[in-house]
Amino acid sequence: MTPAATMQAFESRGQLSAPADATSTIDAGDCGRGVVGSKAAAGACQRIVSMLPAHSIFVEAFAGGAAVSKFKRPASATLLIERDPRTAATLRAAMRDRALVVVADAIDVLPMARLPAEVCVYCDPPYMMSSRRTARRYYRFDWSDADHERFLAWAKAASCPVLISGYHSRLYEIELAGWRSISFGVPTRRGRAIEHVWCNFPDTHALHDPGHVGLSFTDRQRIKRKAARWARMLAAMPPGERAAVLEAIASSIDAGDCAAG
Repeated sequence: MTPAATMQAFESRGQLSAPADATSTIDAGDCGRGVVGSKAAAGACQRIVSMLPAHSIFVEAFAGGAAVSKFKRPASATLLIERDPRTAATLRAAMRDRALVVVADAIDVLPMARLPAEVCVYCDPPYMMSSRRTARRYYRFDWSDADHERFLAWAKAASCPVLISGYHSRLYEIELAGWRSISFGVPTRRGRAIEHVWCNFPDTHALHDPGHVGLSFTDRQRIKRKAARWARMLAAMPPGERAAVLEAIASSIDAGDCAAG
């Protein structure tokens, strides 16, 4: 399925514009920081973007402020799914020429769409009640445990790369036991919290946006300096020598992938 066909499939399953009066209630500058659970917090976007595999279509479900889509290198097509019409209206204003915004609950839309392997879906669903520090509602549209179970059933059956953010919970630990996961600290209004990201694909060098690889700001800077140094060394080599070095590097990576597989 082509990117255009995939986007058309979503268009037929969601409301593509928020109510006309919604845009007057939220300023476009509010997207990102300030949204509950936003991944615009220092370091969160970088860690998530550094995990994204190569893709031509990017879907940010439960978009909120769409921090990941705004931060990453654009894909050929980007889809934002947001249930709250007012938040969706803000996204449309902020990303008018960069993304298609579908107004719907992602769990109602995703199971109906055939998602080919070149699609990457990043999901940031409402935090489970059991994982929150307080019992108060965080969201205008919250989820029950049954909603999380339904979502996880879809995620486990998905045939494309899927990444899921959230706090640790017993349900996610059990249901995603076979998935790769990382965790990192993030600043919140109530102090530092541990964010988990689960993904249904192995660690890979075929990344969509490798410029953000690194465990911290310092580590990312170290890697960028190394990459720049190697690039200068390669550029200074005679063409034949450079080709030989690049071929050796590619062969070494391919051999490592075969051994891992």
